[in-house]
Amino acid sequence: MPEYWHKYDGLISHVLSLTKYGELVDPNNAELLTARGNAAAHWCKRGRYHEAREMYQQILRIGCTDDTQAIQWKLGLAEVDWHLSNHSESALLYEQVWRIRESQLGADHPDVLSVVEKLALVYRSQARYEEARSMLEYVLESRRKSLGQDDLVTVQAVENLALIINEYGEAENDKALYLEAESLHKLALTHREAKLGADHLDTLWTADSLATNYRAQGRHLEALEIYERVLKGRTSQLGEDHPQTLWTVANLASAYTGLGRLQEAEAMYKRAIDANGKQLGPDHTQTLWVVEGLADVYHQHSRFEEAAALYDRALRGMQGRVGVEHPSVMRIMHKLANLYRDSDDVTKSMNMFERLLVLRESGQRSGNAEMLRTYHDAAATYVRMGMYNQAEECYRQELARSVEELGSLHVETKKREQNLVDFLKDRELHGKAAHGGV
Repeated sequence: MPEYWHKYDGLISHVLSLTKYGELVDPNNAELLTARGNAAAHWCKRGRYHEAREMYQQILRIGCTDDTQAIQWKLGLAEVDWHLSNHSESALLYEQVWRIRESQLGADHPDVLSVVEKLALVYRSQARYEEARSMLEYVLESRRKSLGQDDLVTVQAVENLALIINEYGEAENDKALYLEAESLHKLALTHREAKLGADHLDTLWTADSLATNYRAQGRHLEALEIYERVLKGRTSQLGEDHPQTLWTVANLASAYTGLGRLQEAEAMYKRAIDANGKQLGPDHTQTLWVVEGLADVYHQHSRFEEAAALYDRALRGMQGRVGVEHPSVMRIMHKLANLYRDSDDVTKSMNMFERLLVLRESGQRSGNAEMLRTYHDAAATYVRMGMYNQAEECYRQELARSVEELGSLHVETKKREQNLVDFLKDRELHGKAAHGGV
């Protein structure tokens, strides 16, 4: 329990000092390896991921005759790698253990389902949303049959499924996915509050996730109220610098940004950037997300040079971490393109939008809301440059894909149709003005 962590830290230090002497005699001693594995697991809970990773790697290199123990260490290393945004390494370890356990125990054994659930969360981090969702739905159905829908292990699967659907909704800007995720988050929160209490760390995790769902829907005030409660609980139980606490600090800053409370948002983001950099590293995805958030604040303040530098840092970092086609990378590219346009650097803006459209075409369905928004914003940039043919093509693509995705009678399609009509009228008027009104 968190309230005993500091005492346990001292005990761990004492045990590890004893293991150094024991390793001189027998480095493969099972009890010493177990002690080191327990230390690694403790550090992971404390958010000391780099220390935990080093320890797990050391004991796995030494090896163990007990296959069950070795698998537990691999699972521990996989979890630490996920926390450190080493997603490929984490997925590989989970996949290895999944194959081994499934062959030994069967697909529906609780230990196998646990691995599948954690692997699905890694796939979510890799933007493999459909795979992750399918896996979590299988886990949830199996647990409902074996444990019942009210068991906390089942509730955990509900919460994790909601996380995947909500993040999928953010990538697709899909209102239906947001509402589906909201329903699942609320279900999980109701169960956890009833069985664990409002201040339990698992309950706070679900509350934080629900607030993030509200924020994604633009319900910033509701999100703010929940984040403030979560931050208080996590600070008191985990400490100010634990990664989970810092995650809520950044979420709270994002809610402040959505409410236009930019000075408070800036202070929160700066605090989170500094602490995340120390705890997780300057290139960790959580750190980079906070950097992006501070750039959003500077953009709204028209501090364009500072915002551009931060967006560029976040973009380069995320490209290295998750790949160029990840939704978070394309999101930052879109923001940077709009920033260039707002600061009158329309050539850079156009170049960024053209790169972004190529990525979206290759990675997402044609009617995706983010793709439609990219066409719309790219068209506005072309208009600023006087490149009306290219602007018209973007508006027409936006409309055609909206018809394909939503139908010709949908309100959003009608808005896009009117945008094209207005653009063509304005273009005609500009043409007449250029020829002396003829």
